[in-house]
Amino acid sequence: MHRRRRSIPVLLVLAILGVTAVLVGGLLVTMARSRDLFMPPLHGAVWREDMPVVVRLLAADPAAVHARAATTASGRFNGATPLMVAAATGNQALVDLLLAHGADPTDTDALGHTAADHAAFHGQTPILPASPLR
Repeated sequence: MHRRRRSIPVLLVLAILGVTAVLVGGLLVTMARSRDLFMPPLHGAVWREDMPVVVRLLAADPAAVHARAATTASGRFNGATPLMVAAATGNQALVDLLLAHGADPTDTDALGHTAADHAAFHGQTPILPASPLR
């Protein structure tokens, strides 16, 4: 007797493995997760420095530029914006893209740190403008 093999949806497999994923414009985007850190999709793409995914996510949801990472007990990226994450990576192209989409360099996370503070903490050279572009 031949049993028909059932396929398991990719999102179900990712959920079982503890990875959250979303579909954006037909593109599978995984959210960064760890024991105590949750980042929305745009934050995860910025953290991975995945420019094509960042561009698609911003096109699909322009307001995502203002999204905040979840506040956690660890203190890592508590309430950080995508700009803060980009500043931490030191990726000038991502910083410029997020600023062009309306990111505010004066925003602070839950601990009162700006994007410039995140850059300094992660040893990145100053990559933000001296004053907001707004």
